[in-house]
Amino acid sequence: MADLSVKFTVQIPGGPTIQSDRKLAVSTHQKVDLSLPPNKAGTAKIDVDFTPDDTDKINLLLIQSSLYSDNLTFTIDETDIKDQKLVEPVLLLGSELIKAIAMPNKITFANKANLEDPAKLAQQTAQITVLVGRAASPPPEPETPAEEPADPVAEPEPVAP
Repeated sequence: MADLSVKFTVQIPGGPTIQSDRKLAVSTHQKVDLSLPPNKAGTAKIDVDFTPDDTDKINLLLIQSSLYSDNLTFTIDETDIKDQKLVEPVLLLGSELIKAIAMPNKITFANKANLEDPAKLAQQTAQITVLVGRAASPPPEPETPAEEPADPVAEPEPVAP
């Protein structure tokens, strides 16, 4: 099992700066890079599927794009997250949070830009990266051996007078 390093700084000009440097135990990861160009109808879509047996182990979900726009959306299957605009990177850490908010079986990305000018294709094409980290399954608990019945206490034999 490897430790994934997660570091970030949030700085508000004239205000506080908060830094975090966390280690997150992951046993496996999945990185998907995809390109999502627009089409003339504004209906370009692409799905990212996850292994259903492993979704409860997801403890890291990162979505990053070269393009952030009201025209770029994502939907997480079987959740309330539908047509969410991708206007900033998305980072979720911790399996309990991910279970509560967005347990992903499938994420559908859509580029709703209408491609009317082919010269703008590169500007309107999103290069999206999805990174998922999975925690290892906890080791099985060792079986406790059944207690053997105690030897019955022997009654002392009566002594003859």
